[in-house]
Order: sequence, then structure tokens, then C-alpha cells
Amino acid sequence: MTSIMREHPQYKFALADPDIFAVDSTPIHPIFGVSLELATALLIAAMVIEVIPVGAMCLAHSFWLLSGGTLFSPNTRRLQMKLMYGLLVQMAVPLVTIAIPWGFFAVVIILDWAVSPATLNFWFWLDAAHATISSITMALYTDPYRKYIWHLVWYRRSVLVLKA
Repeated sequence: MTSIMREHPQYKFALADPDIFAVDSTPIHPIFGVSLELATALLIAAMVIEVIPVGAMCLAHSFWLLSGGTLFSPNTRRLQMKLMYGLLVQMAVPLVTIAIPWGFFAVVIILDWAVSPATLNFWFWLDAAHATISSITMALYTDPYRKYIWHLVWYRRSVLVLKA
């Protein structure tokens, strides 16, 4: 266990845990030396590297089609641009709340960084808040949801007064 602590001093806290022990510290063949966490981190990094450029190209192409000389009426073009803006915001939510935190986790694992628990807690909180943030943005940027919520919150029933 002491040889492991010499190689990886950031895990010094493990010495205080009596349930942790090392069976064998001899190295294995380099082909089999890839841990599952490193393989997962590399997969996450590859997915982040793939998704961001493809999403940017699709977004740029959609805006190019809407701004070009297509046969849209001005009202249709305005509605399509409004829809594209809403979709852009709703696509940014998973990027910010899922892809960026998991990309950070992949970098931490690949580079073997020692990160403070507060930093990890923030990124895990951001990842866990994905559903809430996504629902809020969908309610704010989609007209039927926004109108229904506005009507539900601010609707006041009129009081009918009958005189005898």
C-alpha cells in the first residue's frame, strides 16, 4: 500500500480507511493497463468532441437556410427564426448541464487531477439540475406552455355581483 501512496499521493486519505487494502502492486501488461474509468473518460471526451462540431454545423446550416432566399413569407420566416432560437436555447441546456460537466470529469480522470470536493459537488449539482433547468427553459421558450402557465398563474376570475 505504501508503494501505491508513493506513486499516487493524492489518495493519501485512503491510508486512514482500514477496509482498503492492496493485494498486488506489480504492474500488468500495458495493453491491459487501461482502467474502466479511463476508457469511460476517453469515450466521454470523444463524444463531446464529436457532438459540439456536428451541432454547430447543423445550427449554422439551419440559420443559413432561414436567412437565404427561400420562398418563406416574412411571417413564416419570423416564426421559424423564433422556433430556431427556442430550440437553440433548449439544445444549450444539455450541453451546459450534461456535456460540460462530464467533459470536466473526463479531463479530471485522464489528467489525474486532484480536485476539491466543492468543485466536484458543483459539477454534480449542475448535472443533477439538468431536468429542472430543461423543464424551465421549455416552459419559458415554448409559446403554448408559456401562455398556459401565464394564464394559470395570473388569471383572476371576475366576481359577478347581483343586485336584488
